[in-house]
Amino acid sequence: MTTRLFLFLGLCLTSFGVALANQPFQEESATKTVFDWLSEAGGEVLEVTLESDWTNLIENRKTDLEITGNFMFEPLNGEAQKLEVDVALRGKFRRRVCAFPPVKIKFPKKELKEKGLKTHNDIKLVTHCMDDKKAGNENVLKEYLAYKLYNELTDNSFRVRLVKITYVDTAKKMPKTKRYGFLIEDTDEMAERLSGEDCDCLYPEVAKVNEALIAQMAMFQYLLGNEDWNLSMGRNLKYVITNGGKEAIPVAYDFDFSGLVNTSYALPNIDYNLQSVEDRIYLGQPVKDEILVKAIEAIRAKREHFFAIIKAFDELNANTKKEMIAYLDTCYELLSELEKAGVQQWYSVLSKGSNTLSIPLNPPAGGAKSMGK
Repeated sequence: MTTRLFLFLGLCLTSFGVALANQPFQEESATKTVFDWLSEAGGEVLEVTLESDWTNLIENRKTDLEITGNFMFEPLNGEAQKLEVDVALRGKFRRRVCAFPPVKIKFPKKELKEKGLKTHNDIKLVTHCMDDKKAGNENVLKEYLAYKLYNELTDNSFRVRLVKITYVDTAKKMPKTKRYGFLIEDTDEMAERLSGEDCDCLYPEVAKVNEALIAQMAMFQYLLGNEDWNLSMGRNLKYVITNGGKEAIPVAYDFDFSGLVNTSYALPNIDYNLQSVEDRIYLGQPVKDEILVKAIEAIRAKREHFFAIIKAFDELNANTKKEMIAYLDTCYELLSELEKAGVQQWYSVLSKGSNTLSIPLNPPAGGAKSMGK
């Protein structure tokens, strides 16, 4: 009896081992995510169809409604894909003011595993806000470019994927609509890529925050003319905890209120006495000149790269691209004028609204603090 029992258990274990060996999709061995998959599919713009009860979502856009839908696309050299997803309303301001709400697409983890993908499944979709097709598309495309410039500056940023989406209303009350949008990398995926974890907190301990990285992020926001963020409240920021919990990396998102994107619904931040969306103010924490100057140098070193990215983007018309480049150039010109004026305490100057600065400034004793070109 005992011998038979051991033989039976041995056969069971052997069969179980074979079954495991024949499982082709183990998350531990997966190297790609659904975002990677979508990034590799198609050309510059991925054609996507998203079916859901859009009538219900739009009518209840001020709630936290989440409903099912179908996400369809066709990979390069592959068969058409149709994945059942959950579509959840997200955002605060845009959800209130936009005719079409931003959403989050949640892919089923089980199906991702079966396709040999990691289970990072929450992908934000930035949608057109306005019914006006030209203006709505332009706003989306300009904000997409802001993310691409951020990617050029640093890997400490969210990756994005440009899509052209056909929205199909399963309630059959809304006509089929085709607009530009873009997908934003899952937050946990971004954190994993940076060898850290997303910090579910407003603001980590000061000792953990990397001053140089905050200065870099804050100077990029200054370049864009974006004041719709806040360090202490963690507004439009994610913090990635790295190095065994000893450091925190700030990662910015949401650039639709920036002077670069300049949406029709954006307003200047009156908390800082700014008169226009295109005004600039440095919102990073106070730091020594050497740290801030290094961040400025990094921005200046990327000037031509930034301009090249905008010029090469075929989805926007030539005039809009010229306007974007001209706006960025006003920042570079301001920084050059400030340097010529002999600025030493860069934080004290940049933390004042650009609309209040008078140039040339009186150089402080000891001469100018020069920066590399």
